[in-house]
Amino acid sequence: MQVIVIAIVFVILGVILGLLSPVTIPITYARYTAVALLAALDSIFGAFKAYIAGTFEPRVFFSGLGVRIFNNLGAIRRHYL
Repeated sequence: MQVIVIAIVFVILGVILGLLSPVTIPITYARYTAVALLAALDSIFGAFKAYIAGTFEPRVFFSGLGVRIFNNLGAIRRHYL
């Protein structure tokens, strides 16, 4: 449970820093930004799914990239239902 609290704290910190930073992304990079955000969400939800299944490995989390986000969200939902 402590890992989840730490993750939530850093997510909140990241959102605050993102809102306060003056960085703007050019429109030509919009597609790449969307893919990067989906990849980040996929990694986060995949790590959470592995954590609740008891199979989390940090090296897999840091090296994983893909669009399995809906599978991960579905597995998390099934775990809690």
